[in-house]
Amino acid sequence: MANGSNERVKAAFARAMDKLQVARKVLDAGFPAEAIPPAYYACFHVAEAALSIEGVEPRTHEGLKSAFGLHFIKTGRPCGTWLYPA
Repeated sequence: MANGSNERVKAAFARAMDKLQVARKVLDAGFPAEAIPPAYYACFHVAEAALSIEGVEPRTHEGLKSAFGLHFIKTGRPCGTWLYPA
């Protein structure tokens, strides 16, 4: 992975962790419906990081969802193999 790509992966994971923290705080405050959007974006940013590791950088939100499905879901590749290679 090139250094620029490594930085993109780290930044995407940082965004994911920020969103996850917001979702947890909102949920703990008793607002489960309001916790859904930040939880969704935490997943979105993890998918962004996973695709970056693969060298895939979609330009749109829909492109990211499609590329993640193509590279991870349709291949049957278990979640996490991109993070913890065999």
